Amino acid sequence: MSAVHYPLGPYSSALTQPLPLTLLLRGDQIEDVEPGDLTPYHRGVVALCEGKTADEALTIIEHSCATAGQTHRLALVLALEAAANQTTSKQARLTRVLFAEIERILARLWTLGVSARAAGFPALWRAALDQREDLYAATESATGERVYWAIATVGGTRDSLTLAGLADAITAFAPACEEWRKATIARGSLGMAAAGLGVVSEEQATGLTGLAARAAGARQDVRESAPYDGYVDLAHVWPSPTYKTGDAAARLLCAAEDLTTSVAVAQACLAELGNGPSAGVDERHDAASAQRTGQATVEGPHGAVTIRVTRDQEGVVERLECVTPGAALYALLPRILRTHNATQAPLILASLDLCAACLTL
Repeated sequence: MSAVHYPLGPYSSALTQPLPLTLLLRGDQIEDVEPGDLTPYHRGVVALCEGKTADEALTIIEHSCATAGQTHRLALVLALEAAANQTTSKQARLTRVLFAEIERILARLWTLGVSARAAGFPALWRAALDQREDLYAATESATGERVYWAIATVGGTRDSLTLAGLADAITAFAPACEEWRKATIARGSLGMAAAGLGVVSEEQATGLTGLAARAAGARQDVRESAPYDGYVDLAHVWPSPTYKTGDAAARLLCAAEDLTTSVAVAQACLAELGNGPSAGVDERHDAASAQRTGQATVEGPHGAVTIRVTRDQEGVVERLECVTPGAALYALLPRILRTHNATQAPLILASLDLCAACLTL
């Protein structure tokens, strides 16, 4: 039996330092998997936020992940608003949701593209990169930033967001959703390549969120089960779960169908917001009933994120707790990868949408 050190980073959903993963092989077959200790990889992001002002903490938490930074920022904003008993305008809430869904589209395209690369479909990989670049160009035009947009603020959103270009970019991207669906259905190129690989059973999915849980038949989307922020304002019909096999093919189909859902939600937000600049901060809050601690759970690209924050009277973050998806999935890797051929590991890992950045906050 031979041991092969396998870097998780290139096939995770974020471009970060590879994480330790050792595959124990007998010939080409994976006999066992040893996930390494993540402690040396922790970056201390949560600790950095403590003792900082709200604005400083929001900047730090947003930069924790390139594909879920808006999610982390929004969760902290909602937790801070809960602690201050602060409300926001409908326009601000919908603006937050709009950019949350754009972040989700970009993350899903990354997962689909990396999976296509791992499966040997370079044309699909290039298509995903090109589509992402078009959306990045639109968000940069709207915000002045390529990635870290700093949309959500305590009580509202940042000022001067021009949304006309985003509306055009989302409309132009919409037809690609069907092309990704066709690629991931049972007779599609990605669907056939990923069929039967890396199965996560419904029992194993207990405690998981994100693509791995939904592909196994678990309904774990907080946007539907416990609507928050702008999702409360949307009369959107969420698709019924149709994924039961729990394999890589089901995860990729789920990712592709997520694109359609996110486009529909983004377009609903844009229809209500119009093309003008967004609103800034809404200062309405009830100081008399404010409390020191607040908590919020939001649905990010990789699954549910929960943040609990304690602040002082000046709004400085005294204590921060952040629970991100991925730890349970990382621990499950031996059962997911075992008995497969080593050449199938890249596709399985890519389809799991396991974010190395979120694992090492």
